[in-house]
Amino acid sequence: MKSQKFDATIENLKHIRNFVEQILIDLKINSKTVLEIKLAVGESIANIIKYGYKESDSKNKIFVEVDFKDNLFEIHIYDNGIKVTKDMIKHRDIDDVKPGQIGTYFIKNIMDYFDWSEEKSDWVNHLVLKKKIH
Repeated sequence: MKSQKFDATIENLKHIRNFVEQILIDLKINSKTVLEIKLAVGESIANIIKYGYKESDSKNKIFVEVDFKDNLFEIHIYDNGIKVTKDMIKHRDIDDVKPGQIGTYFIKNIMDYFDWSEEKSDWVNHLVLKKKIH
């Protein structure tokens, strides 16, 4: 298991995606899957920064933990932003062509599992993304 803590800034979005990408590359995962997972992680992190941490503050952090076992790639993303409830997560109709509100659509279609953990933690939110790697 590998993990890293990041400041929750839009500038760090690329560093978080690169952190996950390098792990996938080291595992010799095919490039199409790497790009898909990077997209899902990027959309997840962008939503946390945009909606969870409404104001920029150096205390805002995101903790990313990655694990791979039994062909299952897991990404755990922790934050202390606004508490997420499942009714808050909505994506618009994909046929409604306009910018925004489409990230969760991509995440749900790329990943095999996408949900928030209810386990007790020092963090407010714990997003879990899983993808079976064949």
